[in-house]
Amino acid sequence: MLCGRGSGKSMTLAVLMLRSIKDGDDHIHASSTHSQASEAIDQLRELLAAIDMNLSRKLQGGIYAYVCPQLGNGRIRCFSAKNDKMRSKNSNILSIDEAAFVPADYFKKVAYPCLRKGSKSGRTQCYLVSSPLDSSNWLSIFVQSDKSEQDFLSKDDRELDYQDFLVVHSTYRDIKHLKKPNGDPAITEDWIKGIEMLYKDEDQLIIDREINGLIVSDISDGLFTNLLRNLVPNDKPITYNKIIMGVDIADEGDFTSAVARTDNNILLMDRKKTNPDNLRDFLKGFIARLGKKPDVINYDASGLGRYAKSAFDGLAVVVHPIKFGSSAIRKDLYENRRAELHDDFANILRNKVYVCPQAMPLAKELKDDLKYVRRIPDKIKMCLMPKEDIRKLIHRSPDIGDGTVLAFAKTNSQDYASLIKKAANAGRF
Repeated sequence: MLCGRGSGKSMTLAVLMLRSIKDGDDHIHASSTHSQASEAIDQLRELLAAIDMNLSRKLQGGIYAYVCPQLGNGRIRCFSAKNDKMRSKNSNILSIDEAAFVPADYFKKVAYPCLRKGSKSGRTQCYLVSSPLDSSNWLSIFVQSDKSEQDFLSKDDRELDYQDFLVVHSTYRDIKHLKKPNGDPAITEDWIKGIEMLYKDEDQLIIDREINGLIVSDISDGLFTNLLRNLVPNDKPITYNKIIMGVDIADEGDFTSAVARTDNNILLMDRKKTNPDNLRDFLKGFIARLGKKPDVINYDASGLGRYAKSAFDGLAVVVHPIKFGSSAIRKDLYENRRAELHDDFANILRNKVYVCPQAMPLAKELKDDLKYVRRIPDKIKMCLMPKEDIRKLIHRSPDIGDGTVLAFAKTNSQDYASLIKKAANAGRF
């Protein structure tokens, strides 16, 4: 199964595991990491809980297995591809989640040989499940090529025939039928509309990978290119914890952009051409739309921004001026603060950033702003392509992108460094 993100891969594997337990199968499940493999186990636990049954983990023959005696006498054994503990273990059902990220040798020499015929259910099956990666990994070759080209999976070597596999593509367009254990739709209409809006007019690479489910090659050196799939619509209730606002101030005809977020939810985005006379009016209007005074405002204090401090008076509990061109806090790793903050935001994106409905109209622009952020190679410290060069690529300034990065900027470490310095100076007396 080659599926886009959020298309229900782990739930499908959980249902297969439930069937294995019911029918007495010996089911081995693996993935690139143990935490990835555990996702389907967690889904299985939820499925069983919905019918008042429990999944327990017991030691059997020196290996822990997941069992549910209330349902049947089958068992699930879970492994990571980082070790070969599953070598020579017998099973009649094998499943691998995110198979494209598992080494080919692991599948050939460790995982697949575990399959043995003659199970109680009469099934001997292997399920390879993955989101698209690129065209050079072993799974894409296995799926797209004819078996004569598969040196590592030849019939003589492993008695595996490509024709024995049914290949299924499940994409964002195919998942409206999915249900949660309680019967509610797993994917809401707003979520579907949000996905379509995020990817509308997107470049062909992301359309092929995320919407059409094709395995494509991605050789981009962009800092965010492989992470933008984790910028997703929010269909969950929002808890209004600390609200942080990022403001990138207009310079030389650019837009001033404002982005507000709480936790990892982007609440609102807006932009407007401003000057020193109407900057404060724009900020007050943005906060009025937000409906709540922000706790923190981080603003770009470089360029014309260094003259704008008075525009923020009283608009937030704390106001942090941040100069993108100043020294990084981690000076040994980053050329400047801009590179440091962009890299921090890239790391946050790995765990998903949710875009709320009122922020969706500018989500496409945010993705474009981030898509063209590039590292400068051959630098000892991490350094990003100058903003002027990005302007040449997208024919505008990446204002929404910079405002979002500022909204997620880590400023506490800067404060602590200042406090420590003051304490050290005071200690001399």
